[in-house]
Amino acid sequence: MSEPVIIGDATLYHGDALDILPGLRGVASCVVSDVPYLLTSGGCSRALKGCLSVDEGYSNDGRIIPCDLAFDDFMPLVFAACGEDADAYFMADARNIGNLMAAALRVGFEHHNVLVWDKCSVTPNRWYMKGCEFVAYVFKGRARAINDPSAAQILRCPNPVGVKVHPTQKPVALMAEYIRQSTQPGDVVLDPFMGSGTTGVAAIQAGRKFIGIELGAGFFRDAVARISGARRQGGLGIDAPPKKQAGLFEGDAA
Repeated sequence: MSEPVIIGDATLYHGDALDILPGLRGVASCVVSDVPYLLTSGGCSRALKGCLSVDEGYSNDGRIIPCDLAFDDFMPLVFAACGEDADAYFMADARNIGNLMAAALRVGFEHHNVLVWDKCSVTPNRWYMKGCEFVAYVFKGRARAINDPSAAQILRCPNPVGVKVHPTQKPVALMAEYIRQSTQPGDVVLDPFMGSGTTGVAAIQAGRKFIGIELGAGFFRDAVARISGARRQGGLGIDAPPKKQAGLFEGDAA
């Protein structure tokens, strides 16, 4: 593991999260992360009623990014990296959200809610086109109210289109919303799988400190460049804010 790159209030580690997280015990006020998980493998039809269904480079092995981590491998380390009272947001698809939430509860996180990201677009699929992802919203220590309790469970925020820096890149505005809801200026946001640094960009724009970890050398370089750019911009957002919608699951507890 090399020395971290320091960019203002952002500390970026190039290396394996399993090696780096043990040295970050109790530092995070909030975790916001699109964690690694397996996709559905098997079958590689290129088109569904004229719609492209998979990229030409898709290997059909259930992975977009090479990774063999299980949720139980990293969840105890992420829990330990959180401070006494901390919120955490872990993203996953419909297939994995249940196992992800269960892994979080096993290590001591407590359940707040399951949030929904409406991507404003769909992925062609033979069993209903997929237009959303899910977020396991959990907490450690005391259950704290979000900063805007009127916020809805569903956030409508356009998925990045065109050439992406990272194949699973998320909107800055989406990550910024979760950060703003669960932190105060100056708090530390952790992303142990930061990819190209979207969560870091959002944290810097929101006036929070950031700690990010990324194993891929190319993605790490992209994260350094993007977070450096966000710092130069002085907190100016680059995505439209997400739109609030009514909750998907009526009667769910917060």
